[in-house]
Amino acid sequence: MKFTRILALALACVMLALSMASCGGSAVTNVKLKISVPSEENPEQSTDYFADGTIDLEVPGENPTVIDVLRVTEEPYDMVYDIEENANGRSSVKAIDDYATYTDEETGIYYAWHFTINGEIPDGHAGSVTVAEGDVIEYIFAPVEAE
Repeated sequence: MKFTRILALALACVMLALSMASCGGSAVTNVKLKISVPSEENPEQSTDYFADGTIDLEVPGENPTVIDVLRVTEEPYDMVYDIEENANGRSSVKAIDDYATYTDEETGIYYAWHFTINGEIPDGHAGSVTVAEGDVIEYIFAPVEAE
């Protein structure tokens, strides 16, 4: 009888621990990522980097940023990127695979990475703007418009 009580208590403890572990796991935010690059046929137009247009990503951590979204593509999609952080702590994407920021020597036009969330240009830089469940993040490689 005593053995049965100890076994039941041990089983209850294991079940409680498993249920707490499944509830208290680390946070994950599900987003979609789209990357637009200049078309090889017509550089004035953009084309999708991914064959399906967008990819679904699970971004770990509390309050992930736009930069965090890009970071989770590194291993499963073999993406290579360059992120620069300046002295003020402002993060920006300098390159994704073969598309790196540059100034066209003939025209003087500066090409860089921009991003939108759900089609809107947010205030802030990629290292400070957070994403939410279901957001669609688009990185766009295009000329910087003069202000």
